[in-house]
Amino acid sequence: MNTHGSTDRYKKLAITISPPNRVQYSKDKNANTNLFKSDEIFIDSIMKYIKCYNYIIYPEFSEKGRLHYHGVIDLDRNQYIRYMKYAQHKLPKIGHVDIKPLETFIDNLKWTIYITKEWGMTREILDISGLS
Repeated sequence: MNTHGSTDRYKKLAITISPPNRVQYSKDKNANTNLFKSDEIFIDSIMKYIKCYNYIIYPEFSEKGRLHYHGVIDLDRNQYIRYMKYAQHKLPKIGHVDIKPLETFIDNLKWTIYITKEWGMTREILDISGLS
């Protein structure tokens, strides 16, 4: 009997989704906000499809103003199988996806610091300051 945690735990994954700059020539002052909302719905629908409810995705702007995302996906064995079978090929529809396992506490800590570094400024730019 395992008393140190669930044997169903499989992977905690770091994810980066890097879409191309899709609003570069837009005259809409809310273009990035609208794009974020659309991407958020798309990512959420994929995660629900694979029955993954333990994830967090942070939007961020590159130095050149391109909207992209960093996050963590926490998958048990069945969710990981569904992810590999059904979601892995769908996420790249928004852009390049890079996924790597977070193996240790230090990996998790460093990644958490990295993905939240611009959160305060990004949520103001996207006018999503009600989120924390």
